[in-house]
Amino acid sequence: MANRPNIFQMLLVYEYECLKELDLIKKSYLGTFYRFINKRLTAKSGVGPLGHAGSGDITETGKSKKASMLNEYFKSVFVPDDGLLPYFPSRVSQDIFINNIEVTADRVLYFIN
Repeated sequence: MANRPNIFQMLLVYEYECLKELDLIKKSYLGTFYRFINKRLTAKSGVGPLGHAGSGDITETGKSKKASMLNEYFKSVFVPDDGLLPYFPSRVSQDIFINNIEVTADRVLYFIN
């Protein structure tokens, strides 16, 4: 049972093969490809009503007011970039570089199956 591909993996492979067959991945069909993908996105309604902090029953539904509320929230949470990168210890050996990794559709399908 563990070696059988699940339905989701089979659908991914089928959709990839359909795209490949329809030649939607080519650069000349980029707009068609994005329309194809965007039709399958789940969030179509935008941002729902937003409530003010501390008052549970007041909500905002206007786009401009919601944008202002979200802007204020993000300004309060994020800090300006100081340009300094934090230290991250390497998790791979020193002879491994990102430019040595080859990503192809066949390899991706191999690893997700």
